[in-house]
Amino acid sequence: MTTVQVSFYSQQSRWRSFACMKRTGGIDRMKRNDKLFIVLLMPLIAILLLAGSVSAAGEQRAIHEQDVMVDDQVHYWNTAGWDRSKLITYDNYQYTVYWDSDYKLVLARRNLINEDIQSIKFDDELPGTPYGGNQTQRDNSHRNAAIGISPADGTLHLSFDHHADPMKYKVSRADFITNPPAVISVSDFGSTTSVVGSLDKITYPRFFNDKNGKLYMSFRNGPSAGDADSYLFKYDSGSGAWSPVAGAGMVISRAGVISAPSGRTAPYDVICESQKPQGGNPPNDPPNDYEHSYCRSAYEHDYVFDSSGSAGSPGRLHVTWTWREQYDDNSLDSGVYYMYSDDSGVTWYNNSGVQIADLQANDPIRIDDPGLMVVSAPQESWIINNGGFALDSNNQPHIFTARSTVLASDAAGTNMHNIHYWRDASTGAWHSQYMESTAEPLLFWRTRGDIAIAPNDDIYAYSLYKNALYIYQASASDNWSTWKQYAISETFMSGDGMKYDLSRWKNDGILSIPVLDKREDGVTKYVIKEYRIGVTTEPPAPRQLASLREAGKITVRWDNTLRAEQYDVYRSTSIDSGFSKMATVYTQSLRSKYEDTAINGSTTYFYKIKAVNNEGESPFSDYVSSVAPCNSSDSLKGHWRMDELAENTALDYSSCNGNHGALINQPGWAKGVREGAVSFNGANSYIEVPDSSSLDGMNALTVSVWVNLAKIPAPGKSYVLVGKDASSSQASYRLAINASGGGHFVVNTGGNWYGAGTKAEFTGLVPGVWHHIVGVYDGTNVKVYINGSLQGIGTQPISGAIVNGTSPLRLGFSAASSADIQVLNGRMDEVRIYNRALSVTEINELYEIAGCGSDSLIGHWRMDEASGSTVTDSSPCGTNSGILRGGAGWMNGKSGSAVSLNGVDDYAEIPNHNSLGGMSALTVSAWVKLDQLPSSGKYFTVVGKDQSGSEASYRIAIGSNGAGHFVVSTTDNYWYTAGTQANFTTALSPGTWYYITGTYDGTTVKVYINGLLQGSGSQAISGRIVNGTSPLRIGYPTSSNIGYFKGAVDDVRIYDKALTGAEITASYQSY
Repeated sequence: MTTVQVSFYSQQSRWRSFACMKRTGGIDRMKRNDKLFIVLLMPLIAILLLAGSVSAAGEQRAIHEQDVMVDDQVHYWNTAGWDRSKLITYDNYQYTVYWDSDYKLVLARRNLINEDIQSIKFDDELPGTPYGGNQTQRDNSHRNAAIGISPADGTLHLSFDHHADPMKYKVSRADFITNPPAVISVSDFGSTTSVVGSLDKITYPRFFNDKNGKLYMSFRNGPSAGDADSYLFKYDSGSGAWSPVAGAGMVISRAGVISAPSGRTAPYDVICESQKPQGGNPPNDPPNDYEHSYCRSAYEHDYVFDSSGSAGSPGRLHVTWTWREQYDDNSLDSGVYYMYSDDSGVTWYNNSGVQIADLQANDPIRIDDPGLMVVSAPQESWIINNGGFALDSNNQPHIFTARSTVLASDAAGTNMHNIHYWRDASTGAWHSQYMESTAEPLLFWRTRGDIAIAPNDDIYAYSLYKNALYIYQASASDNWSTWKQYAISETFMSGDGMKYDLSRWKNDGILSIPVLDKREDGVTKYVIKEYRIGVTTEPPAPRQLASLREAGKITVRWDNTLRAEQYDVYRSTSIDSGFSKMATVYTQSLRSKYEDTAINGSTTYFYKIKAVNNEGESPFSDYVSSVAPCNSSDSLKGHWRMDELAENTALDYSSCNGNHGALINQPGWAKGVREGAVSFNGANSYIEVPDSSSLDGMNALTVSVWVNLAKIPAPGKSYVLVGKDASSSQASYRLAINASGGGHFVVNTGGNWYGAGTKAEFTGLVPGVWHHIVGVYDGTNVKVYINGSLQGIGTQPISGAIVNGTSPLRLGFSAASSADIQVLNGRMDEVRIYNRALSVTEINELYEIAGCGSDSLIGHWRMDEASGSTVTDSSPCGTNSGILRGGAGWMNGKSGSAVSLNGVDDYAEIPNHNSLGGMSALTVSAWVKLDQLPSSGKYFTVVGKDQSGSEASYRIAIGSNGAGHFVVSTTDNYWYTAGTQANFTTALSPGTWYYITGTYDGTTVKVYINGLLQGSGSQAISGRIVNGTSPLRIGYPTSSNIGYFKGAVDDVRIYDKALTGAEITASYQSY
């Protein structure tokens, strides 16, 4: 098979046109090599497709094309950015390598013609040996896997499982990629070996090719970050052997001396063991500063060959990097450095064209070589290493990374923001620009992203920020000075620096990004998300609005929606009308906000938001009201919802108190019991709330928290969920979990910390399940409740007020110094502290409202009222009751009564609620009995959240022949497009009861009649169900081809999970 490698730079029309045609699916059946003839037609087709569009060519966006499920159960880290090639395409196949949920190495091959995926599992396994604290090497993401190709001999290369370890490497048989087998096999590969001689402390191997396809490999060799050298090897396709470039291979040395920034000191010398003179430190080494740092390692952004030179030349090799001076201190990363080579890495030149290294003469790069630094980023700027790197059409380098706008000795003092560095082709000067507003500090750790440059030099950089993918887009027409930011995925994904498939972008214009989809059940899926460049559509309405009222201002926050670039904020003093525009807010990372200072202290305000992009605006969001003005008598003294998702702070939503918590050591944001939650890493992350008189000294106390453990504590250890407990004399209270899955709630009322009667115990917590824990002190007894039920009570009555100590309040860790206490490993949500003892009824209300019993049944309308106009929601939450409209009545149902609809103007309506949309999986079921079929060409909607196309969520419909369908609209797939609709062909007859069930499991849409599967979507889809503003209606027509339902509907249910076939059958048989 002849391989076609089309130049990214010379075939711009093919790049753009293929992206357009791929969307239509019109050439999917062709071989990729046969598609080239379309190039002649494609520019005209592209023009026709774009004609009449609101957007001009310069206003294109990254548009979601599809999600490809590689594996539905993988290890929780797999896409770390330092390996460069996780995903690579050659001819008709895309290859990827990863660790599965059994810690085994897996190679997968995707057929780009028919989307078939094959995988093979090797015997190689991540080691379970210790890796700091209570972790193992299976928790060490440095051990990621990389993949490379050698077109000359058709071999596929794998390297994996390193962190200062001997190399582990596999290679396929010859012609594996150039003459691919029908079925791949482990036997296609050799055994695991090393190909780098005596070098045995390998980390971060990565593969890359020159412009003619010759394969290279770079890696770090040394005991640790801050004490290692960078090597460059090349592959000989004739002999199948690897050798160091120029015989030496060391391209960047750890050696050299760095001077301290003026006036800045550190609490240690940075002395490299390999550089330290025999007998002690270097002479005249001053204590406690950065002077005379003798060790470091380079963290390369990437090695990239450009397209320059004659046809047979390899092209110029470009490298940029930062230095790291100490393995355990991110603040010691510094600088942006650049060099290039015109002889495949033998001799190297600085930015000014001066030779500064010659590997053939054993003269590698050192930090004290002249002219290497091109942009200053001092130590304590916290610049992120291993950022994105790409070349534009002028073969000039661009870097996408992040750094703090201010120097800070610790992470808490940073102000991290994404930044773009680039080199000017005409002058060689380097430029830099932050890619977002730097006015507000963001979380310290910005995950590494990557940067893709289109043929017209427009930039599409992306990063995963707090579990959602964001695009940062700029045009070459204004020298990348104006950046647009918008979300291109929903939460909750994980990963760090997911590197896209270079060859798929280069040849097809498809941005193919490997991501990990962390599901709510704890399972991690490996998904390839693919995007094309084209004209977008208007965004959906914002959701999950929240307001926080403080002195002199109201802050409104909301989740960003897909494709939105800005938001218009409206306000009214009436819930129903009078909304006027207050401001326009540009998209901020993950969760945007508006601060309203033009307020009257005694007025309640209502806010609605519209999402806006270059194609239009969304409908209004649901409203959110400001909380009542400050009331110091309110017993709720702290309420941390954990819904911020993109803040340095866990906000306190209680009245008046302002007990906001600081996120220490980067706890993450994750899926909560209903919305967001904070995820603690089990190592060093926690939340700290400063001491406040509102948090102790009370005569009675309630502490309420939701927790989902990733692991129980180690033997003999415990977690502190909520603790104001710095020392026994200053301790106030503590809610803790022990190694058996039990725990206790303890209070201190004056000198009796852990004394008789001060502690109530509980049992029964298991990992992976949300538990609601409430500790109560009523002035006499200490009690603890689990999921609304009393579990334990103190051994005797006690008395007195809670100690008014000086300890801070900590969530996820203790303020006390104790070797027996570990940092929480798990998620926490909805933490509340009251200065009174809640009643059993109130505790159950918290359990049912926040978690709804952790039940996935979010709406259940039994239709057994038999009279009146209310349809009651009998689900555990019970928040979605509705009303009958148009005079709808009652009749005998499948069980009890049912709603009777006359086919003229009757229907049932349930007001819009966040719980009825936005889920990652869905089940809708109903019993129906038709009085008559719809008229020709018409449908009846049984159940629909389907008011308008852009806001539609789902629908069960019946056609004029008695057949019908279940359809969904997701954030990735507009409804009634391929895969979103499942049809049933069983003709429903009037006068007979039928049980219709539609499901969506995050991948496939299905429909069942009377417990039997009738149909599935034509292809896999992805994304969450659109969380639109439409009400849920039963029997209502939302378009001209839908009529009012005529017949009876009974027992309607909605779940935020996909019921299994067995569960659906059991439900049908229960009637």
